[in-house]
Amino acid sequence: MLSCGSVETTTNYVLDKDNLKEFESMKVFKNYAKHDGDAKAPKISDYKAIGIDSVDNNDTLVRANEIVSEVEVEAVEKPTDIQELLYDNGVLIPKKSAPVTSVPVVPTVAPTVAPTVAPTVVPTVVPTVAPTVAPTVAPTVAPTVAPTVAPTVVPTVAPTVTPTVTPTVTPTVTPTPTSTKDTEAPIITLRGSSTMTVELGRIYDDPGYTARDNVDGDITNKVEVRGGSGITFRPFSVGTMYIYYNVKDKAGNHAIEQVRTITVTEDKTPPKFKGKNINIITEGTVEAITVYADDLRSVTYSIKEGKDADKFNIDENTGKVIFKIAPIYSDTKKEYHFDVIASDGEFETPRTFTIMVKPIVVIENKSFKIFSNRPIGDKVGEIHTSKGKASKFIFMSDNDKFKIDNNGNITLLVESKNLTETPYSIKVYAEDERGIKSKPATITINIVTNG
Repeated sequence: MLSCGSVETTTNYVLDKDNLKEFESMKVFKNYAKHDGDAKAPKISDYKAIGIDSVDNNDTLVRANEIVSEVEVEAVEKPTDIQELLYDNGVLIPKKSAPVTSVPVVPTVAPTVAPTVAPTVVPTVVPTVAPTVAPTVAPTVAPTVAPTVAPTVVPTVAPTVTPTVTPTVTPTVTPTPTSTKDTEAPIITLRGSSTMTVELGRIYDDPGYTARDNVDGDITNKVEVRGGSGITFRPFSVGTMYIYYNVKDKAGNHAIEQVRTITVTEDKTPPKFKGKNINIITEGTVEAITVYADDLRSVTYSIKEGKDADKFNIDENTGKVIFKIAPIYSDTKKEYHFDVIASDGEFETPRTFTIMVKPIVVIENKSFKIFSNRPIGDKVGEIHTSKGKASKFIFMSDNDKFKIDNNGNITLLVESKNLTETPYSIKVYAEDERGIKSKPATITINIVTNG
């Protein structure tokens, strides 16, 4: 197997630059298999593009091309087919690891020393004994005979020698451990199925994988992924794609390559509307809403007959919906309903939309009178909308003498005796809950002397 796989497809599809080289090279090999004599022969660069680096000289190239030219096209469908073909015919030779020879450890042991013992010498003492002498006796004279006495002999005895004995010492030998080479390959486990299906143009997101080794532990981050355009991509042609997963541990052991097959089918997903389907507008506004549906193909829009469809026009390309006549708010007609159809030419999706019309807030000009002896905080008067509902009232410019609250109540910020200008003219406007402002109105305040 190749150390890193490559992408394959039964039809053309968009790839990144590197995969495109691989794809073009596979076309050369397929054309050259069982060719009639006018096919382009693969080059060294074609072999490298599909991950076979060992074809790196002209002799090897000629041998490899002879083998490829003699097989059927089905025998060279994938890069791994070509590699196995070259292995089987002796063009490529798998590398073999040199055997490891273990050297036994012989411990050094001190020899047993036999002591030299001097023997005990027992001397043999031989005393000298005088023999018995028969004296000569004269018949007439009895002579005095002095006998010869043997002397006392003191023997010399060799002393007993006690030898010095050196004891036998048995040393403790710690054996040198024998090194064990790691020959167990890591294991790659694919998450999800090894066969997946994705529709044309839809995003494929790989479920992932894990890799573990008996010595190195978790080596998922070392996995090399080849194929497609990575593990997340969008296919643009129908066919079959492959993703290859490879890894090796620190000892150089390669895991069994895992392959995931991706089948790309025709797009069978209808358009899908996105965004809101209710919109609120102010009376007098013709732009109702712009609709949008997501699809890989071009989408066109139309309004289905019925409901309030006759009140609207729609741009079939942009989805922009407008009133034929600007709506006027009334108690009897506050909402409009219609259905839009989104079509990609094969599939259609309907959706109902609602347009709510709110009245424009209207306030009228108004005049107030106040006596000149009123205290701070005293109420001057209040204003109301003549149409629509206001959420607040606002003076158009800063005012340090009067204030207005959200309910339209106007009060004094100073004592009325300090109000020297008369009348006071103040611009005010109302705002609804959507923030839509009314046209400004004029409030006139007159200061009246106490009567």
